[in-house]
Amino acid sequence: MFGNVAKRGLATSSLPREQIKDIETEEQLEQIIQSIGEYLQESEVDHKLKKKKNMIQNRAAARMGLEIQAERMLRSSRQKFTPAKPGDTVRIRVPDVDRLLMDPQNILAVVVAVDNEFYTLGTK
Repeated sequence: MFGNVAKRGLATSSLPREQIKDIETEEQLEQIIQSIGEYLQESEVDHKLKKKKNMIQNRAAARMGLEIQAERMLRSSRQKFTPAKPGDTVRIRVPDVDRLLMDPQNILAVVVAVDNEFYTLGTK
């Protein structure tokens, strides 16, 4: 139907030709079909294990890539933004929700003290 040759009997099945020649009873046919089914199940299990192993390896590679990228970003940030010392003038952005339309977007402050990477700032 629709341009395909009709499949009839065992000769047109997907069973290997060598095994079809040796079949004499239905029991032999059932054994062959069962052995092929078991083989397919084993190969399916092997495929699932390989897929899971590949997934674990891909996740590990992705994690390592993210860690490398994070280290690069930290290094770049440390070079670009050096730690402030007492007496330095710094610019602080004012969030949009905390200011009116005519208020400045940034304010200037002086670093008064540094305590465990926390800064005490002073403004007029």
